[in-house]
Amino acid sequence: KGNYYEGHWTDDKRNIFGFSVTANKGLRAGEWRNDSYLGERIVYTSDRIYGIDISKYQHETTSIVSRRIKVRRHRRRVWKTVKRLVVHRYGINWDRLRVSHLGTMTKKNVSGKADFPISFVYVKCTEGVSIYNTYYASDCSQIRKHGIHAGSYHFFSPLSDATTQAHFFLRYASFHKGDFPPVLDVEPTHKQIEKMGGCHVLFNRIRTWMRIVENRTGVKPILYV
Repeated sequence: KGNYYEGHWTDDKRNIFGFSVTANKGLRAGEWRNDSYLGERIVYTSDRIYGIDISKYQHETTSIVSRRIKVRRHRRRVWKTVKRLVVHRYGINWDRLRVSHLGTMTKKNVSGKADFPISFVYVKCTEGVSIYNTYYASDCSQIRKHGIHAGSYHFFSPLSDATTQAHFFLRYASFHKGDFPPVLDVEPTHKQIEKMGGCHVLFNRIRTWMRIVENRTGVKPILYV
């Protein structure tokens, strides 16, 4: 009656990893043991598939640089401190791209030492109707050149028209055989949702973006929230 499960089975019971959708429990994704849901208790192992997302922030850091200069003030030369924002740019060593650490916020476990290959990378392409990731094209080229599956994503703006955002993404995004489906990244605040007219307005704009992108690419986009 509308119940659905997809994942690992052992002796006709849900085991290891899978996700289930039921009328009374909703969506449950994670670890299972003998038909019982244990929660999102993923143990990181070498036989799983891992991917990351990147944007310009993996290429750039900023810092404030101060220096003292002499300026003329009231017929005298005095020292003045000038602060300047400096952008530091970096490349990515694609040959050494691995999962080497899970960070400090997660409580998930690692089987052995964290040293797992990256199988796919999602690259930020666009945001709203005016922001384009200038590293997008070169990153996608390097990803494919190193035998890694690529995917493109658009960061949704609650301030811009959904149709315009979809066409802006399609203008710059590249799609090759073997690529992962395009992704719409939606992360508005409660105040932004309220300002745009509520959840029903947000959902309609999301559907508009996804319908346009699917019609153009022939692939159902993934919604990341």
